[in-house]
Amino acid sequence: MDYQGNYFPDEPDEHQSKAYKIIKGTFKWIMYGISFIIYALIFVILFINRDSKILEKNYIHNLSEYESINTEGNSLYRINTKIFMNEDGSLQLHNLDYSEEFSVIEIGVKFNAKKLTDGLRENALDFVLSDENGNIYPIINTINESRGRYGFNRIMFGGINIDLDSNDLRYDSEHPTEARSNEKYTLSVYRKSDNSLLYEFLVYDNTTTFSRTEYNK
Repeated sequence: MDYQGNYFPDEPDEHQSKAYKIIKGTFKWIMYGISFIIYALIFVILFINRDSKILEKNYIHNLSEYESINTEGNSLYRINTKIFMNEDGSLQLHNLDYSEEFSVIEIGVKFNAKKLTDGLRENALDFVLSDENGNIYPIINTINESRGRYGFNRIMFGGINIDLDSNDLRYDSEHPTEARSNEKYTLSVYRKSDNSLLYEFLVYDNTTTFSRTEYNK
């Protein structure tokens, strides 16, 4: 009891106090360890499943017939296709780059192999680029890569001449000076194992926007 008549609280047992501190400290470090493991796993998963750089690079210069291309000064047209993924995002298009000079278009493709190809990530898809007249454009180069659950492709089609002057961005419908074409290009993606059509992308029509982009080597 103190001088005011208050009773002192019971003194805690010294051994109980030490045991409590040990348990509390152990629990704290266990939680730190679990948090570290969770963050490490998240980082590893993100690192493994990161996008491949082939989606954004240009490879026209790798072909012998296009060795003369000026990779420093030559610019391409980035085709901003309006629908660039399927309904659940398991199949996506990236960086559609068109060379008006060489009549070539490069298309990046990312796909979830677990959902679409039974885990097969390389040589798993077939690609067909066609126009509204039934013309099919040849694949002149393909680059593949895989990371985590995803497969990546960079496909190059040749012999394509997009009439950009007929695009809404250029064509003056009020003062037309020449006949306007109505070109449409479609990319069909098939699963190679059973030739099933996975998706059709309308790559380009006259309402599709485009812009200049630098050659990315």
